[in-house]
Amino acid sequence: MAGTNTTKFFAECKEQSEVKTTIVEKYFYAWAKIIVSTLQKHSSSDDRIAYIDLFAGPGRYEDGTISTPIRVLQTIIQDPLLSGRTVTIFNDRDPKNAANLQRAIDSLNGVEKLKFKPYIQNLEVGDEIAPLAVGLHAAVGRAREPVVDPHVEERASRSVGDDPAEIMRRRA
Repeated sequence: MAGTNTTKFFAECKEQSEVKTTIVEKYFYAWAKIIVSTLQKHSSSDDRIAYIDLFAGPGRYEDGTISTPIRVLQTIIQDPLLSGRTVTIFNDRDPKNAANLQRAIDSLNGVEKLKFKPYIQNLEVGDEIAPLAVGLHAAVGRAREPVVDPHVEERASRSVGDDPAEIMRRRA
């Protein structure tokens, strides 16, 4: 997000951010339920799924509104099928945002229900983070169709030089 002032962005939740968060949260839940149902039907020994947010932010806007990572985690926590299967990986290049996100996650009601503790990293999206996507199978088993925010996909494509959805489909 070169040239973007993330401090200003996270000062107040704008309507378009709330709409985006709602879409991502609902889409993730629908996608996850379908994938988990399919995994149950095929009695997979590895039934983990993943949610990855490469531009996660601090978890809360300064006005107190929770942002996408926390809303998605709340959705996961509320569903026992998801809380026992979902690996979550969050990234923000700003160390302050990453630290604030960790605090927001730690303060979530029910966070102890998550089988896999959320993983937070602090990297610039680019070559350093590409191995995370390529190596996703190590964290969640077989490659599965990812949930990719189109805005994030476009930014990451410019940084990584490849389509993130395609990177996540590759097998090492």
